[in-house]
Amino acid sequence: MQVTKIAIADDQRLFRKGMISLLHEYKGLKVILEAEDGQDLIQKLTTQRPDIVLLDLEMPKLNGIETLKHIRATYPKMKVLILTMHNQDKFILHTMEMGANGFLMKDAEPEEVLEAIEQTMTEGDYFSRHTIKVMRDGLKKRTRTAPSFSNKAGLTDRELEVVQLTTEGLTAKQVGEKLFIHKRTVEGHRRNILEKIGANNIIQMIVYAVQHNLVDLDKIS
Repeated sequence: MQVTKIAIADDQRLFRKGMISLLHEYKGLKVILEAEDGQDLIQKLTTQRPDIVLLDLEMPKLNGIETLKHIRATYPKMKVLILTMHNQDKFILHTMEMGANGFLMKDAEPEEVLEAIEQTMTEGDYFSRHTIKVMRDGLKKRTRTAPSFSNKAGLTDRELEVVQLTTEGLTAKQVGEKLFIHKRTVEGHRRNILEKIGANNIIQMIVYAVQHNLVDLDKIS
């Protein structure tokens, strides 16, 4: 069995230890390092390479945003899940555009923690309904012109359907059910879309789609 190596960076020791204890219960997951702040994490990443980092936003010495910048510049393929509280919604869109792979609420149920890690490792991203709503609300405020549906990226009709449904918050499996195609076919379409528009992940794809009027925001609740 392939083991997913995890790093946790959070200044709250009790939360860190609780998360480590939780993840220890799942086969295939291994916490290889913990850090009390961004500076501590960056130093430890020079000798250890996790597959995914659970990164708190609000930390002393070096906060989550600055730490994310460093990780993206130094380890571009490393997955990063932001640990956030509801009152930090204003940071969600910003960190998405910086390349975060997803967001996990600190009060999430254990099942969601596992789902977030697994989905990030298999599909590249994890975003809950709450995250998508925050992102869409922020993008809608920026996008005030009427949609022109200018397909400058040369996406096919099927790829545009995948973009629309993904922006509406559907997972790859749900998109497949909606379009009567296999989940892996959806994932293939997503990879092609990312390559065409020059995005690194699904979150950046959604941001690009809204900013370039590739989706109908009126269909998104």
